[in-house]
Amino acid sequence: MRGARPELPAESAIRELATRTLVNFNDALRRQDFPAFLQSDCADPFQREHPADDMKPAFQAFIDKKADIAGVAAVAAVLDPPPSIDERNSIMTAGHYPTRPMNVHFALRYLREGEAWRVAAIDVSLKRAQ
Repeated sequence: MRGARPELPAESAIRELATRTLVNFNDALRRQDFPAFLQSDCADPFQREHPADDMKPAFQAFIDKKADIAGVAAVAAVLDPPPSIDERNSIMTAGHYPTRPMNVHFALRYLREGEAWRVAAIDVSLKRAQ
């Protein structure tokens, strides 16, 4: 979406958005089934570039390790750097959830589609908590 620069939502709203995205992503990982996640959470361009059949191989390491990131729902995300609107009028947010024994690190980009912010890019990794 080009045109007028959208207003950046409050950090609390961005934390809620990131948490909802990661909880839904975790559900897709646990079921090894991504169509519902793509349809409910992801922007149209992301869905075209990353069909459901491509998602499982892309996150196979999470599936093989039986990674469960549901703990993100119980703690607040640490956003670093602060969220921003980029040149594509997308929300850029990154940070981590201080979960144990592994912190969940993320970088997310959201596009505005209608009234909703939807996933345009997702990067998730686990790092041992210190």
